[in-house]
Amino acid sequence: DYEREFWLSDIYLGVSDPNPLLHAWFSRKQQLTRGRGVSYGGHERNRLLVRTANLGWVDVAHAAGVALPEDSRGVVAADLDGDGRQDLVVTTFELWPAPRQTVRIFRNQSASAHGWIAIDLQANLPAQASHGSTLLFQWPNNQREARVVVSGDGYRSQQPPRAHLGLGGRRPPTEILIRSPGV
Repeated sequence: DYEREFWLSDIYLGVSDPNPLLHAWFSRKQQLTRGRGVSYGGHERNRLLVRTANLGWVDVAHAAGVALPEDSRGVVAADLDGDGRQDLVVTTFELWPAPRQTVRIFRNQSASAHGWIAIDLQANLPAQASHGSTLLFQWPNNQREARVVVSGDGYRSQQPPRAHLGLGGRRPPTEILIRSPGV
């Protein structure tokens, strides 16, 4: 686990001005740690938080099989199979013992989707117009809820131009208003 060493020692040695000696020292140190399979973050396993009625947010990553030992880099939550449940796409990146990248797809197989609405904006808008769009959902009790369609909100990952809204047992909205900055 190199992270503790970085924050307790190495961060104080770094300077903004070029220093060939420090550069050589850090380069060699990184070769030695990566060569032994040491991760910067200590191979911290992924977390998957699920909200429960009684316990609040609970980490279920290990039980769901998504607590990968590899360093995960990008994640996208999207309904890949159209069943209303958000699936996960996760990329990993490893340098030791050899460089390797993987893409893993985790299909959400939870009991049910409890009703949902998905609006694919690219079906009706040009691709550049769908990004940044805001969807305003009006409910029968005059409550409003908004979803913003973003694409580049994660590290090395991009969300689909789709707004997904779980109903959670509620009745469907009475009105949906779409505001697009590109139209």
